Amino acid sequence: MNYPFFIARRYFRRGRGGYLFLTNLFAIISVAVGVASLILVLGVMNGFDRDLKRKIIGVFPPVEIQIPDASDFSRIESRIASFPEVVACAPFSQTQAIFRSQSFLTAGILRAIEPEKEDAVTGFQKFLIFPSLLRGEGKANFKDPSPLRGEGKSNSKDSSPPRGEGKGEGDIRWGGGLVLGSELAENLRVSVGDQLEIITGFGVKTRTLPVVGIFRTGLYHFDVTMAFVPLSISEGFFPTGVRPEALGVKIKDIYTAELFSQKVTRELGSSFRVESWISKNRILFSALALEKRAMAIILILIIFVAGFNIATCLMITVWRKSKEIGVLRSMGVSTGGIQAIFLWMGFLTALWGVAVGLATGLSLAYIGDHYQLIKLPGYVYDLSYLPIKVKGFDVIWITVTSFAIALAASIFPAREAARVAPAVTLRSE
Repeated sequence: MNYPFFIARRYFRRGRGGYLFLTNLFAIISVAVGVASLILVLGVMNGFDRDLKRKIIGVFPPVEIQIPDASDFSRIESRIASFPEVVACAPFSQTQAIFRSQSFLTAGILRAIEPEKEDAVTGFQKFLIFPSLLRGEGKANFKDPSPLRGEGKSNSKDSSPPRGEGKGEGDIRWGGGLVLGSELAENLRVSVGDQLEIITGFGVKTRTLPVVGIFRTGLYHFDVTMAFVPLSISEGFFPTGVRPEALGVKIKDIYTAELFSQKVTRELGSSFRVESWISKNRILFSALALEKRAMAIILILIIFVAGFNIATCLMITVWRKSKEIGVLRSMGVSTGGIQAIFLWMGFLTALWGVAVGLATGLSLAYIGDHYQLIKLPGYVYDLSYLPIKVKGFDVIWITVTSFAIALAASIFPAREAARVAPAVTLRSE
C-alpha cells in the first residue's frame, strides 16, 4: 500500500478540535480565500471586457471605410460588398453638431444613415425603444423619464438594452426626423414629437427636425451624444450633401477585422482610410488587459501567504510528531518516505483549500452575474451591473498555481522531517 499517503491522511485528520487541526484549518482557509479572490476578480475583469466588446460591436460597424470625394461611392460599395468576408454594408455620414431644445442646448454627434442597411450591419433596430413609430404605426408619449433611466424591474438575465415593442420585419420607414440616444433626449428634456434645432459646421443656418424615435444601447457615452437622421434629408448638414462620406462594413468574423482592414487598404489604396473596431478601441482593451494582469499578480500574493501558512503548519506538525517520525525511521522508513508523508500533507491542504475556494468563487460569480446583484452607475461604467465571466483557462491556471505554491511550501518542512534523528528523539522518551 501507499503508506506515505496513508500516514499523511491520518496526520491530517487526527486531533480534530485540537491545535494541529486549527493550524490546518487556517491554512486551508487562507488557500481558499486566495483562490476565491482570484476567481472573482478575474471574472469581473473578463465580464467588463466581454460586455464592453459586445456593446461596442453591437453599436459600431466592425470596419469603417472613409470614401474620398472624388471616388464613385456606388462602385466602391459594390466592390467592398463582393469581398467574401463581407456580410453587409451601410453608407453613412457623421459630424459634430449642436442640438437645441426649448430649454436646453448640448453638443453631440449627428450620423446620417440608410436605416435598412444600418440595421443589417449594426442591428440598429433592436436598440429602438419605440420601433413602431418609425414604421408609422402610431404615436407614443415619451414624457415618462423612467424608460430613459432604466428604472423599474426587468426579468432579463443580461445587460442588453431594451428591444422596444418587437423585432419588426426590418421595414423601417423613417420619417423626416431624428432618433436620439436616451441620455441625450433626457438631457435635452425632449420626447417623441418634440422639435429640435440642429447646428453643424457646414450648415448656413439652423434646421429644425422633429424627434421621431429614441434608442438605448447601454453605452452611456454613445447614448448621451448620438443622434441619427436619414441620409435622404441630410442636405445642409454635411459638405457632401446627401452623398455618404463613409461605409460601415459587417464581416463574418469580427476578430479578423484588422486583417480585413489591411486587405481593403491594399485593394483600394492608401487614400481610403480604413479603421476596425479593434484599432478604434485599442487603448481601452489594452488598459483592461494590463489591469487584469496586474490584479492577477497582486492577488497571487494571497496564495503565497497561504503557502507560508502551510509551511508553518507543517513545521509545527514536524515538531509535535518528532517521536512518531523517530519510530517510523527505526522501523526502516527511508528519508524519502518521510519527505513523501509531509509532501502529501501539503497536497491535501492545498486540495481542500482549492476545492473550497473554487466552490465559493464560482458560486458567488454565478449568483452575482445571474441575479445582477451589484448595480453600477451607467454614466460611469457604461454598464448597469457588475458582470462576472469566469473562463475555464483562468480556473485551470489558478488551480495549477495554487498546487505548485502549496507543494513548494511543503518542501522545506518535509526535508526537516527527514533529518530527524531517531536515536535523539527516542532517547528522551
